[in-house]
Amino acid sequence: MSSTTADNVASKGATWWLVTLVLLFAGSMCYVMASFYHLTMGEQWSFARAYAMALLFVSIEYIFNVVGNRRASETLTVLQIMILVFVIDFLAMFLVNAVFLKNPIYPRRDGLSIFFLFLAVVISAIGKTE
Repeated sequence: MSSTTADNVASKGATWWLVTLVLLFAGSMCYVMASFYHLTMGEQWSFARAYAMALLFVSIEYIFNVVGNRRASETLTVLQIMILVFVIDFLAMFLVNAVFLKNPIYPRRDGLSIFFLFLAVVISAIGKTE
């Protein structure tokens, strides 16, 4: 992060950032749940019912993410927001998969995913700044 970005981030209070992160996380959880229901209930539900449920979840996700992204854009660049959203999406998917669905955790596969996510953050942080 450049010093101006760091100064902008520091100028916002912890409560401001907590609200922003909660909005982005809530949007990600809605997206993950919409995907989950779309994939698992497709054969049990009619197309209209699956579409209505997905539309409900995606509409709520859109509201949370628009407000969260707008708040984050006050201090972060577009690339930084994108990486933040990727990290939050990954955490939401991991949480739903491991905690709610109780699917097993595969250390090699999940560790590799976390490694590449971390690598993306590092590469973007050391990239060219203007």
